[in-house]
Amino acid sequence: MSAAALGSAFARGLALALATAAIVALRILERGEALSPRTALVIALFATAGLAAGLSASLAGSLLPRVADPSRTRDRLALGALAGLVLLPGIAFVLFAIDRNATDVVASFRDDGLASTVRHALVGLTIDAGGAFAVTARPYLLPWPLAAATGCAILAFAPARGRVALLALAAACLLVGPAVHPARAQHDDGFVGDHWSGGSWEGEALDGTAGPPGTGDAWTREKCVRYAASWEEATRRMGTEGLSAEFVARHDAFIASGCTAPADVCPRSEAELAMANVMVILAMNAGTASTFPPFACRD
Repeated sequence: MSAAALGSAFARGLALALATAAIVALRILERGEALSPRTALVIALFATAGLAAGLSASLAGSLLPRVADPSRTRDRLALGALAGLVLLPGIAFVLFAIDRNATDVVASFRDDGLASTVRHALVGLTIDAGGAFAVTARPYLLPWPLAAATGCAILAFAPARGRVALLALAAACLLVGPAVHPARAQHDDGFVGDHWSGGSWEGEALDGTAGPPGTGDAWTREKCVRYAASWEEATRRMGTEGLSAEFVARHDAFIASGCTAPADVCPRSEAELAMANVMVILAMNAGTASTFPPFACRD
C-alpha cells in the first residue's frame, strides 16, 4: 500500500471521526444533556469509532480491489456506506464493551487465566455489553445520527465531482435531524414531560450533581418512578430469559415498596448480572446514586 493511499485513508478516517463527534454532540444537546465527563466520553468513543471505520473501509478498498475497486465511483460510495452503516456502530459497540468491562477482564485474566477469561468475555461480558449498548448508546445513534454519519462517510469516499450533491445531502441530514421534536425523537428513551427528557432533568448533569426541583420524600418518590420506568425499559429490550422468579419477585417487591426496602436482590446467573449492571447504569443516568438499585448478595 503506497504512502499516498495510506494518507488518503487516514484523511477519510479523520474526516469521519470529526463528523461523528459533531453529530453525537448535537444529539447530546438535542436530548437536553449537559456536558459532563460521561457525555464527553461518549463523544470520544464514537469519534474513535468513526476514525477506525473510515480507516478500515479505506484499507479494505486498497487491499481488496477485486471486491471494492476504489477507482469505481459505485464501489467508493459502497465503501462509504459500509463505513457508516456497519463499521461505525460495530466498532462503537466494541469500544463501549472495552470501556465497560476492561477492569473485569484484567481481573479475570489475573485470577483465572487466559482460557477462562476468553470464555467469560465471549459469553457473559458480551451479553452484558450488548444490553448496556442497546440501552445506553442507542439514543446517540437513532433516530437520525446514524443516517447523518453514513451520509458523511459516503461524502468522505465520494469522488470530487460528486461531493457537492452529497454535501447537500449530508447537510440536509444534519438540519432535519435535530429539528425532530424531542417528544418524538426520544419517546422511548425516558419520560416526556415538562422537565424530564431522555434520562436527565433539563440542565442537569447525568451524574446527578444538580438535582431536580424538590427534596426529601418527593425526590425519593421521583427517583423510584424513574427507576421503575428504567426497569420496564430494560426488561422490554433485554427480555427476562435467564432471570429467576426469585430475582424478578424481589426486584418487583423493591419497586412496590417505593424503592425503600432493603437491598436483597442477588444476581446469580450471567443474565441476572448483566441486568443488574444495566440497571446500575440506568439508575445513574436517571440522576440517582449507583447504590440506589437493590442488588446485594448477603450469603
